[in-house]
Amino acid sequence: MKEELQYKLGVAARATAAIGGGYAVAALSTAVLALALPLAKADAVLTATMLSFTVYTCAVIWVFAAKTAWRAWTGLVAPAAVLGLLLIALRSGACRKDSASRWPGCIRGPACWCVGYCS
Repeated sequence: MKEELQYKLGVAARATAAIGGGYAVAALSTAVLALALPLAKADAVLTATMLSFTVYTCAVIWVFAAKTAWRAWTGLVAPAAVLGLLLIALRSGACRKDSASRWPGCIRGPACWCVGYCS
């Protein structure tokens, strides 16, 4: 009985991770890509939105392929944290080429380099 309950809770944890965590990673990746892609705004948003379906699918596959529910959650929280930091950097203007002149305290770090904004 105990093993059956543990199995059911593990499946529930994975399903929650797949639905909620997958959505969070897909939404964050959409926002980051929409801001980072060097396209017109409408094209960048459309491309990012189409790619989000792939991101969500990969997240769901990852959750059910991981050995444990803990590892599944970790595999979603880590990319979500990185994407969240990238989104904050992109939204704050710290990664714009002309931001150094407008923002004296501009920090140009890896987040800027990986999206190609800093020279």
